[in-house]
Amino acid sequence: EMLVSAREKARGGELASVFGDQLVECLGGAVTAFGPERVLQVADLHILDRPLTSLTYEHDSRSWMLLVLQTSCRYTFLSYFAAKFLPMATALKARAAEAEKAGQGIVGKKYLTLLEQVWSLLPGFFDEALDLSTALMAEGGKMAKQLVSVLNNEPELRDYVWAAFSKACDGIREPPSELAKAVQESNRSCLQTLSGRILPEMFNAYCKGHAEGQEQDASRVGYKKSLALGAVQSYVRISDGQLVGGLFKKLVARLLKAVSDQSEGDEKSLALPLAELSSALVPHLLPEFLELALKVFSPMLSGAAAASEEDKTVANSLQKAAYRAVLGVLQHPTVQEPGVGADTSRILGLWTTLQESRQTCCPAALKARLACTDTMLKLTEKQMIPRASEPGVKQEYLKILQAILPEIMFHIRDQSTAVREAARECLHVAATTALNQELQTEIVTLISAGLAGLTRHSKASAVDALSRVLYEHSSKLSDDLQDRLITVVLMLLQDTDAQVWRSVLKFSKVVVFVVPKLRLTKLLPHLLKMFDSRHVATAKMLMRSIVERLVKVLPTDVLAEAFPDKHSPLLHYVQKLMVRNARPQSTRAVKKEEEEGDGKEGKDVEMDDDDARQKESFEKFQNNDDDDDDDRPAAKPVAKEAQEAGRKRGRAAEPATCGVMAHDAVQSLLDAWEAESDLSDGEGGGGGGASRKRASKAGKRKRDGNEGTSTWIHEDQDVPLDFMSADAAHSVLTVRPNAAKRRRGVQVGAAGATSRAEALRRSGLRFSEDGRLVVDEEAEENEARKEDKKAGFNLGSGGKAGADANKPKALSRLADIRKKRLQAKAKARSEKRGTHIIKGLDNYKPGKKADGDASRSQTLEPFAYVRLNPKVAKEKFKDKATASFAKVIKGAKKGVVKGMKAKTRDTKLRKAKEVRDRRRKGASKQKKSNAR
Repeated sequence: EMLVSAREKARGGELASVFGDQLVECLGGAVTAFGPERVLQVADLHILDRPLTSLTYEHDSRSWMLLVLQTSCRYTFLSYFAAKFLPMATALKARAAEAEKAGQGIVGKKYLTLLEQVWSLLPGFFDEALDLSTALMAEGGKMAKQLVSVLNNEPELRDYVWAAFSKACDGIREPPSELAKAVQESNRSCLQTLSGRILPEMFNAYCKGHAEGQEQDASRVGYKKSLALGAVQSYVRISDGQLVGGLFKKLVARLLKAVSDQSEGDEKSLALPLAELSSALVPHLLPEFLELALKVFSPMLSGAAAASEEDKTVANSLQKAAYRAVLGVLQHPTVQEPGVGADTSRILGLWTTLQESRQTCCPAALKARLACTDTMLKLTEKQMIPRASEPGVKQEYLKILQAILPEIMFHIRDQSTAVREAARECLHVAATTALNQELQTEIVTLISAGLAGLTRHSKASAVDALSRVLYEHSSKLSDDLQDRLITVVLMLLQDTDAQVWRSVLKFSKVVVFVVPKLRLTKLLPHLLKMFDSRHVATAKMLMRSIVERLVKVLPTDVLAEAFPDKHSPLLHYVQKLMVRNARPQSTRAVKKEEEEGDGKEGKDVEMDDDDARQKESFEKFQNNDDDDDDDRPAAKPVAKEAQEAGRKRGRAAEPATCGVMAHDAVQSLLDAWEAESDLSDGEGGGGGGASRKRASKAGKRKRDGNEGTSTWIHEDQDVPLDFMSADAAHSVLTVRPNAAKRRRGVQVGAAGATSRAEALRRSGLRFSEDGRLVVDEEAEENEARKEDKKAGFNLGSGGKAGADANKPKALSRLADIRKKRLQAKAKARSEKRGTHIIKGLDNYKPGKKADGDASRSQTLEPFAYVRLNPKVAKEKFKDKATASFAKVIKGAKKGVVKGMKAKTRDTKLRKAKEVRDRRRKGASKQKKSNAR
């Protein structure tokens, strides 16, 4: 009651942006827990009792409850839907018809919308229904008949019935809960009893839906088809096998009649939906019906070629359905088990049928055809490879490969992504099976035959196939075979076609990651011919990844000697980059995730072994042309805080600049300071959540012991440590030092001071409280006075000597400039943090010596603008974001300034004033009439 009361009292703005979603979740949880019948006892629906033309109809009728019930109904009683909502749906349909007759089209559409919302509750009531059998069988199956009537006669509501039957059947086949298991058998028995009546009606409804969807949007029609076929397949899975086989026979009989030459009109238009229904039933048939499926659909695989131009579209769709039916036969459980079900020799004989239909396959059926090929390859591997020792078995398998490999390689570079993926999967299965049976030379020879093709497509496809085979199965190929293969393919680096050259370049990337170092040196001259192509500018990042790998694995002198002089800057740049990334390992803490991912301690992370690189898929390896982070040496892990600090400052991990900075203790200390500065910036700039997260991670890392040692700074009591000095490394200790006693009478520096602080003071320098070095201006003034006294007489204060005396010294001017610069940076930083940035007020206002008309300060120029800061776009920064426009918006229009409350108040005041004016006018008229 409290939730319903809160929903009814809530305003539109509160439901839209404050707590509307949370309130709906609470109400939905109540519906799931207590059931819709109990919830509706508290908040009953008044959809038919309130006038639909009322402005408060949603509030008065509680029609909003339908949306809550739609997503929350489950584990409930289907009889309640039949008693409560089916009469309501009938009444809504009648009122919609009355409104249409009365010419009230908008009211009629609203009633139809409510009707759809009522029927949308049906799938939820079928989800683990507690009384499915009782509700469907009540009153002679009245509810089942009504559902079938909706399927056949009401296209707008058909999808809800499909979804309801799918949920009911899926819950019976795989009960998701103990409650569903308790009623599983009774529900199964009920639906099996009704299957003889419901399944034929489902077939008829699907055929009607196909005819109605010819003029609708293709995406919507596709969704409806998948939903309907899914419901049919779910129902068939729990039905009796003999009944399904009988229905399949009737379907294929109607299909053969529809595709025959004698068919005309409506019968011919039913060919495609009948073929789709028949192919959907094939995976769920009994074994004795599989032979019939092959006899019906095998001729359709090549039937598209003989069709006329008018029937070409239907013939192509029938071919696609035929491939799906054959795929269903191949994936049937009994076919996958040798010796059970259909004849195995008949299944393997389909290779001939597939080969004959290759030339007649339309583009729409390519994906289904390649799926059949993939399944046939797996089936052949399962049934023929165990008998590979028998004479002639390997030869038969090689004949199969000779027949299908050209087609597979032809589609490796197809325009469709799904076709490409299917072709690559077929290649993977075929190559894996051949290599496991010691057919390495044969499979490589068959694929290499495409290199002699006359078209660039055949060459590029063959190179792509060889790249995949070399990457995935390099350990199974002999060294001699690899060398011969690589030498032949690298010759195509001199090809003038861009498509072929880029495919060979990707093959070169596989070579440098797969071939060992010793053999890679011999192949280096062939690899570096890639720079001789005119298409170098089109693959810079891919070539850079190859060069980086060569720099990593080959000696510097060998690579420099063979590298082209014209492209030597690239080599030098990559070498410098590798040196810059090679920071000392002891200065970084190894990430816990990387240690778990390696699996072995001390494993070479530079991926010299094939197994390390092959942990990622070939597609990911080829897609990393522009991002080769995985190729970086992992022997130099960097602490997370230091990485974030480096990124925030816009730089990468910098190398050590001198021997002092390269010391391990100094590097560790600097990294820790960078991390602390990041945390402090996050606390001050509104990023408290992120800083707390980083701090918690840092604390966890310290507790886990990932920090190698603690670092202590040993410095003077009055003077901070100078890290640029030669003894900086000696002042950074790994053990906390004891407090040392100061020795008296020891001279420090050339000025005769007894301490470092005194030596700095005598030099005119000192340290402020925050540790910054400050130039002492008093010392400068004393020196200036001494110079004035030495100068003797002058010509007065107005002379040159007086002007020089009042002029600030160079160090003072430098300090002022630095101070102003810091203030400007701090101001810009604060503006960027909290508000939007106003550009044009300060940057473009006239200077002190500007010519022409002078404009006032803080006035907008035509080129001034407001640069929005995305960090203050959230609701909690509303005040800051609004205040940032105060410089621009001045004298805003008066009136409502605070929102809905003020607007309501002004409206009331205006209406009250109008009422007073009317009363005054009425009183004056009354006085005049009385006077008369």
